[in-house]
Amino acid sequence: MNTTLLPFEVNASSPGDTVIVAAVPGRKCGVYALSYESDADVKVGFRFGSGDLWCMRIKAGPFAQSFVHPIRGPDNTDLNFRVEGAVNVVGWVQYRLDK
Repeated sequence: MNTTLLPFEVNASSPGDTVIVAAVPGRKCGVYALSYESDADVKVGFRFGSGDLWCMRIKAGPFAQSFVHPIRGPDNTDLNFRVEGAVNVVGWVQYRLDK
C-alpha cells in the first residue's frame, strides 16, 4: 500500500475551508492517519467537500488519529480542513487516492 504523507498549514483570519487534497476525477481520497495542532479555541476539523466535520476539535492543542480502515470520501471530492474562526493550524495527513 503506497500512501502519501502530506504536511499542511492553515493561517485563517475568518471561517472557511482550505483544500488539503484536491479532487482527482474518478478517484476517492482515503485518509489513513492525521495529526494537527491549533493555537486557538476555535472549531476546526476535516471534511470531504462541504460535508460534515470529522476529527473535529474546539480547543487549542494537538489532535492525532489513525484509522483501522481509512475514511473515504466520495469520488471527485476535495479533502478540506474547515476552520470556524481566526486560528493557525499545522499538521499532516496520510492519504491515498483510490479508484
